[in-house]
Amino acid sequence: MGEFDYSETTSDRIVNPRVSALFVFLLAIFVYMFFALQSAEAETTTVEVKINGLATTQSMAYRTVGELIDSLYPDGNQIIDLSPGRSTEITPNLNIEVKVDPAKVNRTVADNLEAIRPPQAEPIVVATTPKTPKIVEPKSPTYSGTATWYRFGNKLTAASTQFPKGTRLRVTADATGKYVDVEINDYGPTAETGVSLDLNSVAFTKLAPLGAGRINIHYFVI
Repeated sequence: MGEFDYSETTSDRIVNPRVSALFVFLLAIFVYMFFALQSAEAETTTVEVKINGLATTQSMAYRTVGELIDSLYPDGNQIIDLSPGRSTEITPNLNIEVKVDPAKVNRTVADNLEAIRPPQAEPIVVATTPKTPKIVEPKSPTYSGTATWYRFGNKLTAASTQFPKGTRLRVTADATGKYVDVEINDYGPTAETGVSLDLNSVAFTKLAPLGAGRINIHYFVI
């Protein structure tokens, strides 16, 4: 028997240096692309989101409009309308308009929207100048107390726990002498408040600006 030649088998087992170098190069490219993709996904994009007409500019890393909306409103039932559609890819300077049920706005979102809402000046209400009281005959003793106001109707009315509905009262502000004749058409305020009458806003402005909040009064049935 002749001697077995191992030279070919041994050479087959030796890794070709070129193949090894190519493998390492491809592996390096794969690792670079993986981290580059991760970095690209993490990049933020600035978009304008208009919620119920109020616009905010936000930076985010979401890929689609749907992902963004889901982060703001996990309960999709509160979304009334959305433009553009959920599958739209988020691109720089994209304008997104959302209409939501105001009663279900996410509390954080609502606070943010309120913070950017342009301030609206409260209307200045000037109380009327004192007028000579029209002489009427009181049909009850004169009572003293305090009055507050609430928004209810556009006539001269008040709420009371002391008098039944339909009772007419003359109410005079102690500080100015201004008076107003009102009709009781509501029940309140509760006793623990210490308030005698809740005038509606229309009647209260006859005595003082709404900003006064609570005033001292005297009043009687007419």
